[in-house]
Amino acid sequence: AAQPRSRTKAVLRAEDRSASCATAGPNRAAPDVTSAMDASAAAANGAGAGIGTGTGGGYTPNPAPQVFKRNYGDCKDKTILMRAMLHAVGLRSFSTIAFAQERRSIFDAWPSPQQFDHCIVAIAADESVTSSAVITHPDLGRILIFDPTSPTTPPGELTHVQQGSRVLIGAGTENDLVTLPF
Repeated sequence: AAQPRSRTKAVLRAEDRSASCATAGPNRAAPDVTSAMDASAAAANGAGAGIGTGTGGGYTPNPAPQVFKRNYGDCKDKTILMRAMLHAVGLRSFSTIAFAQERRSIFDAWPSPQQFDHCIVAIAADESVTSSAVITHPDLGRILIFDPTSPTTPPGELTHVQQGSRVLIGAGTENDLVTLPF
């Protein structure tokens, strides 16, 4: 049987495959990170596309084209949709899992899927992005954390509960478990 950390990474890799298949390929023009993120966030969190929050369940998201067409999805679905949209304009992003109910400790040596209940997005960010939700990852560089399910939390900010919490970024590095800023 797979170890919990391996299972968690396998879940995140499956989400990555779903996002990669959602678009034909990235636009080769250099994207404006903030504009692309704002547009993707508006579609994913319901401001533009009117996507409602689903009831969720399980670890496998629906494919991004299906989420977009149905205008409906849970946190995993909205994350995959946003990642597909960011990918379409050439921005790297990663599925990231969090515990949405409250800040609590996550076992560093064993961050299994059972310790998390919410999926958000980590977006590669250049120096032009200034936000309290940007962290510097030891392997990925600057990344912006965003929750595409929160219609009241604008891009560049974290919800109160997410501030200071531990999240697992699905980037396949040894440093995937990080603490978000306050």
